[in-house]
Amino acid sequence: MNIGRYATVGVMLASLLATPALAEETATTTNTNQPAAVVKPVLDLACVQSAVEKRDNAIIAAVDTYSTHVKTALTTRRDALKAAWGMADRVERRKAIRAAWDAFRGTWRKEKRALTDARRAAWKQFRADAKACKATGASGVSLENGGEGADASL
Repeated sequence: MNIGRYATVGVMLASLLATPALAEETATTTNTNQPAAVVKPVLDLACVQSAVEKRDNAIIAAVDTYSTHVKTALTTRRDALKAAWGMADRVERRKAIRAAWDAFRGTWRKEKRALTDARRAAWKQFRADAKACKATGASGVSLENGGEGADASL
């Protein structure tokens, strides 16, 4: 029985003696890793100006195309409606009026969709170009994104 006690006491003493050595070893290690210096990207202002010009020129061209096509559709509608209202037969007149309006609506929807697609493509390209210019939200380019909603009403 004494041997069991001596063995237990010996293990306890050994663990008590080893604990300060382990604690000292971990206490002497220091963290020598310094955080790397954060390099902020340099904003290329001329690049952003070019991206803005490219975006707005694309939107202007899309609006010009839309305007031209809708103006042509309106002229065609006007002429078709004038001709329809010159018809004496009521059934034929109604068919002609309906056809004129249907043709106009189809053209108008198609051109509106083309304008929307061109506008979205211009803004998507602008975001990619601005990113390549190293423009971030902090640089003010995020203020430009509010303008996309304004362009949506075109």
